[in-house]
Amino acid sequence: MAKKKTKVSVLFLAVILVMGTLFFSANKTEAAGSTTHFIVINKANNQLAYYKNNKLVRTFSVATGRTPEGKFRIVNKIVNRPYYTGKIPGGDPRNPLGNRWLGINARGTNGTTYAIHGNNNPSSIGKYISSGCVRMYDNEVEWLFSQVTVGTPVVITNSSKSFDAIAAANGYKVSGSSQPSQPAISGLKKGSRGNEVRTLQQKLTSLGYDTKGVDGIFGNNTDTALRRFQKDRGLSVNGVVDSATQKALNGAKPGVKPPATSTGLKKGSRGNEVRALQQKLTSLGFSTKGIDGVFGNNTDAALRQFQKARGLSVTGVVDAATQKALNGTTASKPSSPSKGPSLTSGPILKLGSKGDAVKALQQKLTSLGFNTQGVDGMFGSNTSAAVRKFQSANGLAADGIVGPNTYKALSSK
Repeated sequence: MAKKKTKVSVLFLAVILVMGTLFFSANKTEAAGSTTHFIVINKANNQLAYYKNNKLVRTFSVATGRTPEGKFRIVNKIVNRPYYTGKIPGGDPRNPLGNRWLGINARGTNGTTYAIHGNNNPSSIGKYISSGCVRMYDNEVEWLFSQVTVGTPVVITNSSKSFDAIAAANGYKVSGSSQPSQPAISGLKKGSRGNEVRTLQQKLTSLGYDTKGVDGIFGNNTDTALRRFQKDRGLSVNGVVDSATQKALNGAKPGVKPPATSTGLKKGSRGNEVRALQQKLTSLGFSTKGIDGVFGNNTDAALRQFQKARGLSVTGVVDAATQKALNGTTASKPSSPSKGPSLTSGPILKLGSKGDAVKALQQKLTSLGFNTQGVDGMFGSNTSAAVRKFQSANGLAADGIVGPNTYKALSSK
């Protein structure tokens, strides 16, 4: 009987050893990463930087929270990791871990507790919301997953320093430019997500094709805006940023002057001249709530706001004086009847504030793709919502109050 028990025990231990070997070999299938490749995550602005050959390659918006700080390493890479707590299989759209898991050995763990991973809630990106991990957009973590190897160092900190300064402080020698390449937006289409989509939305909105927000999600509104842009440029209207559309976007400039024939336009007018007027007004921060070539109530309201802001006769008609003011105004340097404050600094602005400072803020936000639903110099709920979206997108506390940090972020755009 004792002999039989011994055989069973030996067999049991053998099974355990085999399973352990399989587990560790599955999680460590790549050689340790070179120290010239590393990741820096700054919780102060919810940004992640990837360095390759000691050069900054790309930065990403991420979500952090109660994320451990320190120097760690990637210790495993898992595709479609199950969410064991909720009993949700890997690859399931409900899985909050997304489709990629880069486990890190934070706090002495083995890479199954803390990680850089995808998510099923894109609106969480840029926020302090995580219980310990670092969240990314699924398509962006896929790219990062393809670049890093097991053993890649990860620095997580909360700092006001630049990524290069953080890297140097942790013993990494950085070379070359500290500016990452601009995200390529070619190939984007409905369903795409991430910083590339945000760049596309900002560009379209600045050109007068309102995407109804800059949230990094290519949904119906972005699809509609892109198709309108393609139609106006004589491109194939397919809702995809193909090479021809990319080229047209790169060459397009905000604040294009409406043609001279726009003089005389008024409520009820239709056509390309109206479309050009709507593009011009929207790029200046006077949203017409769409570029459809129809001079309706929204275009009339936007034109009247423009006329009032420029000290013109508020008629709702594009007369000679209004045409001249439109032709002489650019999106990058909006004018006002009186000298407004610089956006590099100014008074604290919040819900209820009024005046030229608010008007300058509204113009700036709208030109960046954060629609204030008008430029009227009144800090109402729409302006507050636009400020919060801007703050969230730029790693600031989304409190809706324009203080020194928000001014600084606005002036850098």
